[in-house]
Amino acid sequence: MQMEALSKGNLFPKVVEAYSRPTRIVHGKDVDADMEVDDAAFETNKERALWDAFFFTKSKIHPGIEVDDFIEISSELVQPLEYFFQSNNCDGGMCLRILNH
Repeated sequence: MQMEALSKGNLFPKVVEAYSRPTRIVHGKDVDADMEVDDAAFETNKERALWDAFFFTKSKIHPGIEVDDFIEISSELVQPLEYFFQSNNCDGGMCLRILNH
C-alpha cells in the first residue's frame, strides 16, 4: 500500500530517474564496485555538489529503511543530478572520465 501511494506522487518518478541515469551510463561497462573516486579530480562545482549529495544520501540509507524514508532521502540526489546532466550535456563521456580517475 505504501509503495502504491508513493508511485502516484511526483517524487517517486524523479527518484527512480535519479538512480536510473548513472546506472545507464555504467551499464555493460567493467566498473569495479569497490573502486575509489578521487574527488581531487573534480573540475567543477557541479561534480562536487553531486558527490556531496551522494555522500549525504549514502550516510542516511541503511538496511531496513522504510520505503518512504528511502524515497525522501534519495530525493536529495534529484537536483544535483539534473544540474550535472543538463549543464554538461553528459552523454557519459565526462561521467566516465570521473569514474576512470
